[in-house]
Amino acid sequence: AGSSTIDSVLQRHATEVVQPDTPHAEVKAEASSNLTHVDGLGRASMVDVAAKAETKRVAVASARVLLGPEAFHQVVTNQAKKGDVLAVARLAGIMGAKHTSLLIPLCHNIFISGVKLDLELDREA
Repeated sequence: AGSSTIDSVLQRHATEVVQPDTPHAEVKAEASSNLTHVDGLGRASMVDVAAKAETKRVAVASARVLLGPEAFHQVVTNQAKKGDVLAVARLAGIMGAKHTSLLIPLCHNIFISGVKLDLELDREA
C-alpha cells in the first residue's frame, strides 16, 4: 500500500510540473523567466559560467544557537563529552564555506580566499 501511495504522489507531482497546460506549470514558467537556474517548466537546470569574469564577493551568514543551562555551562567550561564545542563549530564553519558548492544545490565551485568566524557566548540570550 505504501509503494502505491508514493507512486501516486510522484505521478501527480510529475504531471503538475511536466505538462505545460496546467496552471501550476504556467506559474512556474512565468517565475522561471527571471531565474537563471530554472527552465521554462520550472525545473532546475545548470548554467555555463565558464566565460564569467572573476569577481570579488563577500558573503555574510549568521546563526543563533540556544542552549539549556547545563549545555551552556559545558560549553563555557569546555566540559562537553565530545570535546571543545567552539573549536568544532569553528572547524565546521570553515569546512562549510569550503564546500559551498556541495551544500547548495546548483552552486558552482567557488574560490575562497578566506573565512572569518566570530563565535560569541551570550549568557543573557
